Amino acid sequence: MHRPGRRVELANKATSESLGEIMIYVFFAVLILAWTQPLLYLLIVIPGAVALYAAVFAIFWLFYGRLDRPAVIEVTPAELVISNFDQRAKAKRVPLEGLYAIRYVGHAKSIFVYRRDKEMGEIPIQREAEWGERIAGFLREVTGGGG
Repeated sequence: MHRPGRRVELANKATSESLGEIMIYVFFAVLILAWTQPLLYLLIVIPGAVALYAAVFAIFWLFYGRLDRPAVIEVTPAELVISNFDQRAKAKRVPLEGLYAIRYVGHAKSIFVYRRDKEMGEIPIQREAEWGERIAGFLREVTGGGG
């Protein structure tokens, strides 16, 4: 499953969350400088704010570099391994011992793997909720996990 643009989307979201409040203060500083100081100060503050945003975006873009690669779902007789599916760098492993159902829960935006006498496993879908039932159906088919 390949989702182009995921890297840029998450880098932009992380940058906005990191600098959101700071950028509000910069905006008001620019307004005050525009009102009280000569144009020279504006020519320093505005490019500085843009450079700060671009630098933080570049750091997050590099950090999320693996998200350009497609998500991988591996099913073995012993476990289900999902890698590169969400922001987590570590692969999600769900043992299949005692498996009796795999279901997509829309309000939780997650796929749940139910196992007898074991804790259920959760696979978060994040923003791709429309894919949830499709992925759950695929997993039921390849694992024989019922419904």
